Amino acid sequence: MAADNRRYLTPEELGQSVPRKTPGAPTPPSQVTVGPASPRKLGDTLTVDENLDQLVKNMRKNATPVYLPENPLSDAATNYLSATLPERLDSLSPAARQEQAQALMDGASYNLGSFLDRGAESVLYNATINGFTFCVKSIRNWKDRWFGDPRYKGNQGKLASVSYKTKYKHLSNEFKVGQLLNNASVATLGTQIPVSIFSLRKVSSVALELGWDLLMERINGIDLGTKPLQNALSLEDKVRVCLQICKAIGQFHQRNLIHLDIKPSNFMMERSGRIRLIDFGISVPTGFQKKTIAGTAGFMSPEQICRAELGMDTDIFALGVTFSLLFGAKPLNQDPNDAVQKDFRHSAARDMEKNEMTAVGEIPELTGNAYRELADVIRNCTVYRRDRRIPSCTLLAKQLQNAAENCGLNI
Repeated sequence: MAADNRRYLTPEELGQSVPRKTPGAPTPPSQVTVGPASPRKLGDTLTVDENLDQLVKNMRKNATPVYLPENPLSDAATNYLSATLPERLDSLSPAARQEQAQALMDGASYNLGSFLDRGAESVLYNATINGFTFCVKSIRNWKDRWFGDPRYKGNQGKLASVSYKTKYKHLSNEFKVGQLLNNASVATLGTQIPVSIFSLRKVSSVALELGWDLLMERINGIDLGTKPLQNALSLEDKVRVCLQICKAIGQFHQRNLIHLDIKPSNFMMERSGRIRLIDFGISVPTGFQKKTIAGTAGFMSPEQICRAELGMDTDIFALGVTFSLLFGAKPLNQDPNDAVQKDFRHSAARDMEKNEMTAVGEIPELTGNAYRELADVIRNCTVYRRDRRIPSCTLLAKQLQNAAENCGLNI
């Protein structure tokens, strides 16, 4: 028999599912503030269970390894990435990049450069310091129109529908979560799946607050929502992507955090084919219960809509929708205006407790008997009744792997 040279995910790379706390009997939490001190409060303090380290230790001891495929991407995907992305963003060595990243964490000044992209709440810019290229996520208030840099004034105009207070809350939350994920260290720059976060800077002029800049690693990649990239990926490529995504969210869950905004555009594929995770603006600790609806319409679970306690299964639901999109499906038919209606929220609450149907139906690229098992695994992530969903990223990865092999896919 040939030797098994496959590499397996260790529990350190992919966390097991942590049981949700029983309502009414929570574990006493400790308040942990992460990141450098600031003259103003950076949003709500994250809550982390005191016994999380013991839970993770137990899970590592009892975990079964999960296969992580290392086969290269298909020629079509490799050629697309090579033609679309530069080999490198700068010419610095890894040690020099870490040195400049540390300087940013220590408060060094930087040069804001060209416009990169515009999100729902912020604008992304290219930025540099001593030859090191990174990314700045920028928010500005109304005063910026009068006192801000004239080169960038017009870029914030389309974001006016989101309040500055909400933008700041999400940006500061992303900073703190990023510090948690990367242990407030540049040693993990470019090696961890989550994007590295360096610093949160107040932008002011004449003693007036104009906004905030979040300084982070610039990933040399393309988001998975990009249609030409999806078209270039083979079925085997897409399964490998799904397994990498399970690893990414598994690491998130291992920190007792829920991403809460999983969708294709929040995953970046690097030139090498590696998947990176971005955008932690609305992430919360496991067991959190939001007072408002948070998430992206088309990807939200019933518990998000009815504002129930959130758990790892909340992310699993969104993973199922995200995976279905990679194989040609569309987002769920969720109207943000409906989500705020009382009757709609009550219906979501009933679904969460009793409805054993799946939110995802037909998956265009996985129709027919040949790929039914793989399609069923993806659909089973989106069962409305939350205790009937696949419970963890570990189990999901194993089921995806087994289903793909049973369907004859060489991953």
